[in-house]
Order: sequence, then structure tokens, then C-alpha cells
Amino acid sequence: MKSIAYKFVQVALTKIDSEDRLTDFSLLAGGADYSRRAARSGLSSSSSRSSTLDSLQDSIDVIGILHPVVLMKSGDGYKIICGHRRVAIGQTLGQIEIPARVTESDLDPETLLALNLMENRAHRSYSDIEKGRILHKLVQAGVNEEMIIGKYMPIVGLERSKKLFQEFSRVADFATGLQLLLHEMNVPARVFCSLLKWSAPSQNIALKIFAALRPGVNKWRELIELAEEIAVIEKTSPGEILARAEIQTLIAQNGLEKHEKYDRVVQLLTPLRYPVLHDLRMKIARLIDQLSLGSRSKIRVHESFETDEIKIEIKGRDRKALIEEVERLENAVKSPAMEELLRLLKRLE
Repeated sequence: MKSIAYKFVQVALTKIDSEDRLTDFSLLAGGADYSRRAARSGLSSSSSRSSTLDSLQDSIDVIGILHPVVLMKSGDGYKIICGHRRVAIGQTLGQIEIPARVTESDLDPETLLALNLMENRAHRSYSDIEKGRILHKLVQAGVNEEMIIGKYMPIVGLERSKKLFQEFSRVADFATGLQLLLHEMNVPARVFCSLLKWSAPSQNIALKIFAALRPGVNKWRELIELAEEIAVIEKTSPGEILARAEIQTLIAQNGLEKHEKYDRVVQLLTPLRYPVLHDLRMKIARLIDQLSLGSRSKIRVHESFETDEIKIEIKGRDRKALIEEVERLENAVKSPAMEELLRLLKRLE
């Protein structure tokens, strides 16, 4: 990259083109552009990731902008090379001018993108969604695949990999709302890449479900895999699975915490994914009920039926209570229900 001449000046914020988002890679909550996109997508503009921007705004409000933004002269105004958040905060705080390093060189899109990446390389980290957006912008700027893989992927913290390039550069296919949610929740590419294969309607259903449940990363993966596997079994789409009335009713139910809703959604889906296992568990539960044991006696079998072993737990506070439970258990062991339970478990070996 050739040396670029800059001059330090104070620039009127009204002269800066804030709508030119070429070098704005951020999906950080709290920014004006984020808030507009979140509102259009039906999402809240609040996020745990917004604290960084809030801290920056507090700092600028107290001591001003110490680190100049980088601008390119464009006609009578300026395009932002680096500093979209600082410009947005300055406008929010009602500032008139902002310190800037200005170049009058007519720079092409790749150079503008490269300058931003190099400027922020030491102190800026990107979510996987943001990394994908950067690669997509480089593609749109006409940068060839080999250059992106060899030069730019290491700059944003990605390995030089054609497979990763193909996956990450497709995140722009996601609707804005889904991009925002994946960014807010810092969902890694290894989890959200499965969603790239979903149709737009299925992605929209996923957005509504995950925005309501807001699970951790492992639970994102679990629910995505459940929906995909059931869709294969039932020859439908993952969106159709998640859009079922019982799931939507559960999501809309008041009085339940998000994690409780998530657990119940999984409980609804698991029998569809493992129908044979579900039927077996139901049959064993009925046989155990037929044993008519008291509340102080429990019979347990291995959760995944890897062994035919049965465990019996007896509780009692005195000798009499224990004797009564042992007698009740003796009758249960001799019952047809126990004989059928043992025979069923033996067949599973």
C-alpha cells in the first residue's frame, strides 16, 4: 500500500457522510445505525455487548474525542475511513466539530477497507458475524478470493482456509435481524453455519425462537440439530418443526423463565427425534407405576438403557418403616409388572 498523506483538521460533523457504511464493520449494540436496524427487525437495541459503546460515549462526553477519526475528502464533504462510532457519538452528544486526519487522495474501496482493518488491528476484536461481513465487503469491493484468504483473513483473526472463506463470506445471506442476534449473543460460526442451509422462512422462525429463548451457545447447537434431524425424519423443513403450534404457544406463555421455556421446547422435540426411545421410556415408566411402590421406595434404570441393571432406593426413619418398605418391595419383585420389566431390559442388552 502506497504512503497516504494526511492533514490534521477540525471537521464539522454536518460535512461527514454518516450514511456511507462501507468501512463500518460494527454490529455493536447502542449505535444509531444498530438501533435503526434492530427496530426494523423487531429486536431490542439493548445488549450485553453495548457496554463498550456506552463506556466510549461516557468518555467522550467527559473528555472529548482524543483519538482523531480518519476521513477521505469526497466532493464538498467527507467519507469515514475509521471512526464511525466516534462520529455517531459526537452527533448524539450534539458536538459541532470532530478532530480528524483527512486525506484528499481518491482511494478505491479495497484501500478504504484495508486502512480501517489496519487501523483497528491492535485494539479491535470482531464477532464471527462481523468477520463474515468484512469478507463479504471485500468481495463486493472486487478483491479476489486468493487475496482475501492470504492477506485479509489473518488480519481479522481467521485461518487461511478456502472452506472458512466460503462459510464466513455467506453471513450476508442472513437477514439483518438474525445477524444482529447472532452478534449480540456471540454465537460462533461453527454453530450458526448450519443455519446458512436453511431457507429464509426457516431462518425467520429461528430468529423468533432464539430471540425469545436467548440460550447459550451449546443450547443453540442442540436446538438447531434437533430441528434439522426431525425435519429429515418427517421430510419437512426445520422452520416447519419450530413453527408448530405447541412450541409457539409455549414461547408466548407468560410466567416462565427463558431457560424453563427452552427446556420445555426440548422436551417437546426429543420424542419426535427419538420416537422409539421415547416409547420405551414411557413403557418402562408405566411398568414401574404398576409396581405400586410407596413414596419412600424408588426403582431406577439406566437412562440410556446401556445396562439391564435395576437400582432400588429405600428410605425410612425407623425399623418399622423400613420393614414395611421391604415387604412392599418383596411383593413388587414377585409381580408380573417386575417380570415384564426385567424381560424388557434383558432384550435391550
